[in-house]
Amino acid sequence: MRACALDPRERVIAAVQQGMSHRAAAATFAVRLSSIKRWTGTARTGATLAPGRSPRFDQHDRDVLRARLDAAPDATRDAHAAWRNRQHPDRPVARATLDRAITRLG
Repeated sequence: MRACALDPRERVIAAVQQGMSHRAAAATFAVRLSSIKRWTGTARTGATLAPGRSPRFDQHDRDVLRARLDAAPDATRDAHAAWRNRQHPDRPVARATLDRAITRLG
């Protein structure tokens, strides 16, 4: 399954907001009804319609991770992951995610 670009998603949402039914929008724009339902729900919450997942580490998270790596250079990556997940229990990350973030830091 390929993600479609942001512009077609916005056109579908605009059509639905102007009164087009979900089924008519699905037929008009040649997309699945389930996608339209998901996109309209996402648009209703105010979240971005851009395809893909939002990054687990934003710039603030990278800055905090860099400071943690400087403060505890001998800690294992498992220890860093456990520390990070204790700090953010609402947004836990897997060790592999932390590994990629550390690799990107250089």
